[in-house]
Amino acid sequence: MISIRSTPVQRPVSLFNVKMQPCAAQGPSAVHGGKGKIMSQRRAHVGARLKRRWLEFWGLVFFAGICINFAEIICRTLFHFSIDLMYDLPVWLTIWAVMMVAGPILPDGDHVSVDMLRNALPRPVRKVCDVISGLATVAFGVVISWSGFIFISQCLEFNMNIIRCVSVPRWLVESCVGLGMAMFTVFAVYRLWGVVRDKHAPEAAEPEE
Repeated sequence: MISIRSTPVQRPVSLFNVKMQPCAAQGPSAVHGGKGKIMSQRRAHVGARLKRRWLEFWGLVFFAGICINFAEIICRTLFHFSIDLMYDLPVWLTIWAVMMVAGPILPDGDHVSVDMLRNALPRPVRKVCDVISGLATVAFGVVISWSGFIFISQCLEFNMNIIRCVSVPRWLVESCVGLGMAMFTVFAVYRLWGVVRDKHAPEAAEPEE
């Protein structure tokens, strides 16, 4: 028995049978919004690069202080001599490095914090705690930076110097407190604004019931 299979005939596609999908019109607002998003991403990228370079520089300053301290210990132990400036310089470099990075790492939550109790609270209560913490951080930065600038002005007024093997102006060493905490205050205000707008508040997982 011979079976005959009929092959379906493929009809040519006509341009008139194709349904055209309407394209979404991109008005000036859509174009402006796209450009604004691109510019915002570029600013964020540039800010991240500047922050990374800033932290790398002061990380090298901190490492230089450690190396000088190690060299001073070697000289004192093996060669039985020491230089006064080699004893103080690591302390100064360490303080400068810590003060200069305290502000930039604040918005990302890189400071040491104990948040076990906070994470156990309901979300609205967590936000209230974050706002109170942000206000306290801003107040702390204002007080310490203001005190630092007052001390710098006193050092300049009375011409205070640190006498070692060379005379070092005291304001040059102590100015890291005022400058660093002023920068810290600026970043604290930025973080507080982000917490209010729900952009910088670290959200923890909701506790399971």
